[in-house]
Order: sequence, then C-alpha cells, then structure tokens
Amino acid sequence: MAKKVGFLGWLVLLLTFGSCRKPTVDLIGEPADTTIVYAIIDYRDTIHDIVVFKSVLNEDGSYLGATDLFPAGTTVYIEQGERRWQAFPDTIEESIMGLPYRVVYRANAMLKEGEPFTVRVYVNEKEKASVSPQPVGSWKVIYPSPIDTTIDISWVLFKGQRLIFYEVPGANEYAFQIILKYEELINGQWVSREDTVELADLWQPAQVSGSGQIIAEIPLNEVLGRIGAGLPEPSQNVERRRLDRVSYLLYAIGPEFYYYRLSQRALASSLASGQVLPQWTNVRGGMGVVVARSSYKLLEYDLDPESLDSLACSRFTRHLKFQPSRSHPAFPYCQ
Repeated sequence: MAKKVGFLGWLVLLLTFGSCRKPTVDLIGEPADTTIVYAIIDYRDTIHDIVVFKSVLNEDGSYLGATDLFPAGTTVYIEQGERRWQAFPDTIEESIMGLPYRVVYRANAMLKEGEPFTVRVYVNEKEKASVSPQPVGSWKVIYPSPIDTTIDISWVLFKGQRLIFYEVPGANEYAFQIILKYEELINGQWVSREDTVELADLWQPAQVSGSGQIIAEIPLNEVLGRIGAGLPEPSQNVERRRLDRVSYLLYAIGPEFYYYRLSQRALASSLASGQVLPQWTNVRGGMGVVVARSSYKLLEYDLDPESLDSLACSRFTRHLKFQPSRSHPAFPYCQ
C-alpha cells in the first residue's frame, strides 16, 4: 500500500513547487506552442509507448484550444549510448499515467538495464524537447526464492505476503502484483484461467537495512481484500475454482512519478479549471514527465494448505468459490 505523505513529503512538495518549471507563454504576441511528452519506460519491455503532442498553453498552464496528437513533421527517438530507436505512430488500449489519449509513438527497443537513456522529439529535423529520467537498476530478490519453487508460499506464517529484496538503485518506490493461475469447474470440465491483481501500488520502504535489504510485508487481510476485489467473480455456471499456482510481478519506479503525483494532487485541490498540466516537469524544452521503471517476474509457486484455506474461506474471498486444501474438514467447500 502506498504510504501517506508525511512532513518530509510535504517539504518535498513545497521545494518541488518552488523550483518547478512553468509553461512558456508569449505574453506579448501569440501564445507559444509547447511540446508535451509522457511515458513510463520499463527496461524489461521491448515495446515502449510515448505520448507526444503539441498544445498551446494559457497563462495559467491550461490548454488553449485543441491539442495536436500527431504534430506535423514530428519524429521521436529513444537513445541509449550509441544506439537510437525511432518511434512510430500507433494506438494503445490503456492510458499512460491516466491520460485519456490512446494515440502514441511506439518504439521497439532493447534497453540495457540500469543505464541512462533519453527520449528526443524533433520537429522538421530540429530538436524540440528531450528528457533523460533517473535510471533504475536491476532486481535482486531474496524471498520468494527466485530459483527454488519447491517451497510453498505461506501467508499464515508471515501473517500476510512477505517480499524480501535488495534496494533497487535509482528506485523511489515499488509496486507488487500477484498472478493467480487457477481452474474453474464448468459442466464437469476444469477450464484454465489466469488473472493479475495489485498487491501493493506505489509502496515506499520505511527503512533499508545496512546490507541494503528491504522487507515488504502486506497484511493478510489486505492480500485477501485485494484478491477479493480484483479477481473476476465466477459466472453462474462455475461450480467452484481450484488454485493452481501463484507468481509475482515486481516494479521498481523512478522518482519522477512521485513528483508527478504530488503536482497532480495539488492541481486537483486548486481552483484551476480546464485541462491543466502538472506543475512539475522533467522535459527539457517542453512539458510532461518521463519515468524509468524496472520490472521483474518471479517463478510460479504453490500456496501451503493454510493459505489455500484462507483464500477459500475468508470473508474477503468466499464469493470467489475457491476450494480449500484437502486437509480442510469441509473440502472441497467452505462450511
């Protein structure tokens, strides 16, 4: 779970707003065009989507008139070291950073993890904007074991889900997802399913050990509550479900996303109207935010009997119709 912003967080907020860049507006002549860039670039991905558009900004930072999602003569690149990949116009199903735009520039690039990269935007072969986010390093996971799947995952032993890893260089916060592989009994046949649920989003460690280790503990009720709310409910023709295996997706996120959210919260509580841009930007020559991220997928594991019983019979997840362990007195149901 993301931690609440305390005193130091608000101090960062004040410092951020005191030093943030404002939109460039020509107050004498016509308002100036501004290049807007948004992206979350994950080192482990090979396809990277970048929102780039042109807008005219008013004095308060709001959009003035319609935006141009594909400005004429625009070329977008991702660069790392001596390598350069061009991005081409495409469409996506989901938004980036909550933006409503589904039109992006897409690049097929294999980035070296932990090394800096730059997104550059050219218009008519002249550079208009560029951004080089804080690089994010590689994951080193301790628990669950990244190499041994013979040890069952136990939510009861740790009173919830525990993840132990070394601090990821450059990361400001983390996000964790659980992938559940399971089967549904429909008309006497078992049908395979797979779904992903957020375990914790934008989690920040309270402290890091002297050896650089971080322990993330997600309480059992929160684990079950998120699965209960995030997993699709079984249809009427599903008699019951049985869990097969679980896996985990881990994300280490650069600090730019933290500052972006702070500025968005400030705008949401202000009296500004219209489509307002964030007050914080890391784009040179334009506006917007580009964030580096490093993801990691763990192996697949079994849940121990007590955890299977919790998944099947807790008040948070009973409606999902999972069957408990075979050692449960009411197997295959909860009674």
